[in-house]
Amino acid sequence: MKKSSLRVEDMETILNSCTKSARSTCVIEADSTLTIQFTYRCEDFTVVGINRDEYRDAQSLYNLGCSLIEEIEAAINMNRAPPCPQRNAG
Repeated sequence: MKKSSLRVEDMETILNSCTKSARSTCVIEADSTLTIQFTYRCEDFTVVGINRDEYRDAQSLYNLGCSLIEEIEAAINMNRAPPCPQRNAG
């Protein structure tokens, strides 16, 4: 597969465009995988080991970013679900 022509700054701009309330930081690791750290709703989420060659164009990276944001929103909503009502002792 052809290596990505996107620079880290380009990747961050594309990922940040998935939602106005998320900010991303991208790092190309020594093994050429991509690590993305999202800050979203005052919480940090890190995704590691993304094969950069699989996300070599802007549209693929945008689609990945939108999918990751959906997963992050689901995780936040699960963690903030109201506690189960306590049963009345009786």
